[in-house]
Amino acid sequence: MWYDKLFTERWVSNATRFSLILYVGVILCAILQVPEQAYIDPTHTVYRRDAVSLSRKDDVKTVQQVDPAQGRSIRNTAAEFFEEFLTRPGPDVALKALAKRIGMRPYVYPLHSSLSKDLIASVKYKMKGEIEADRDSANEMATRGRDPDTYDCKSSAYSLEYSFPRILRRKKLATAPRPNAYIVPFLSWCEMLRLDIHRDRRIRKVQKYHDVVLQDIRQRNFFDMNSGTDHIFLATPEYGSLLYGSKNSELMKNAVFMVHNAERSSHWYRNHRLCVVAPDIATTGIRPLYNYTVEEQSAIQSNRTTLAYFWGDIPNDDIRDRDGLTYSKGVRQYIKASFSQHPDFKISNFTSETVSGDMLSSVFCVAPEGFHAWSAVPYYAMILGCIPVVISDELVLPYEWAVDYSKFIVRISPGKIRHIHEILKQYSTKDVQKMQHELLRNWRLFWHGVGGLGHQASLVALGVQMNLIDVKR
Repeated sequence: MWYDKLFTERWVSNATRFSLILYVGVILCAILQVPEQAYIDPTHTVYRRDAVSLSRKDDVKTVQQVDPAQGRSIRNTAAEFFEEFLTRPGPDVALKALAKRIGMRPYVYPLHSSLSKDLIASVKYKMKGEIEADRDSANEMATRGRDPDTYDCKSSAYSLEYSFPRILRRKKLATAPRPNAYIVPFLSWCEMLRLDIHRDRRIRKVQKYHDVVLQDIRQRNFFDMNSGTDHIFLATPEYGSLLYGSKNSELMKNAVFMVHNAERSSHWYRNHRLCVVAPDIATTGIRPLYNYTVEEQSAIQSNRTTLAYFWGDIPNDDIRDRDGLTYSKGVRQYIKASFSQHPDFKISNFTSETVSGDMLSSVFCVAPEGFHAWSAVPYYAMILGCIPVVISDELVLPYEWAVDYSKFIVRISPGKIRHIHEILKQYSTKDVQKMQHELLRNWRLFWHGVGGLGHQASLVALGVQMNLIDVKR
């Protein structure tokens, strides 16, 4: 037979024999192989739209389109997670173990911080008619004491969009197999702060950056699998989806936005999936009251001689936002005019260098609205043991489904600002001590630094927003 000659005839080289045997073996393996469910691991493969066949993309869709309820936590609701955090003797909740219990398998896109710089270089000066305006803005920033070239998004109240993806990478949570939560690590709001030009033009400029980012993400083929429902964008203001441009609004409607700012009656809160979390103020270098010794804490608490402290910008009355509304609805201006010389109040500008000491010596810290309801003041106050006074009917605080803020935060409607002194004087020493005790119990939920549970709380909040955890039984 021919195959006998194949191995006996001298004219057939050994290389030819080996090649034929290998070829036959490959064919047999292909025939006999048991079909398995196809799976493409994004942690090991970089996809390009023009390099992936339709059959492979269809395979990915088959695997990824699963019911989110399959990952739902059976043992714990969100409130139970928080209660478990707070009753432990120390903040030793491992992020990796927590993600496993929640059923979250994160994947952080390989977008790095330098991407922002690359986009600025490629887009910024291509926008005709705005170069001179940028220079004027830079000069204005310099006169106000903030250098646009050295302003660092890693150390501001908006830096969670920088630190959160990095903590996931550091804890080996950025490349989970078969991911169900895709995190986009672009510095959305920080880029707007860097530009510091007129708000509408900042938004238009950052929209152009996001168009590039979104295009890059969609080329990797994961966004369109579930219409963006499993994608998380870090954009600290509540109108984060606006940063992706009006032409992308329909595309982004299903995505989750991890934000600090949310207002109850706003279009963005009612029509987008906003995950409200605490800002990462640990990057600003503040030292929590609760990291002092017990003796030092006791001394500080007993020497709070100022009834109420306000820290923030107080512009002129005629400053209005793009909708024509007066800045802070006139609340900040009223506080300055009425209490600048009052013995129970202390007021300092946003550039004050004594903020920590002033908060440590005050019982209450006043947090009115600005152009929007959000303010970082309540978080600084909680970390420093000062009872926050939130002057807003609109502000949505983080984790409201699990935290009873009435125990350690005072809420006052802007319409009652004229009565703020009388309202605060009504709190007895015993009431204040109870609220300070609750601050001591809860502060770690709002602290992303050493000793805090801020990242864990943020992970639980994402689990709630992505239907992996129930809020209630």
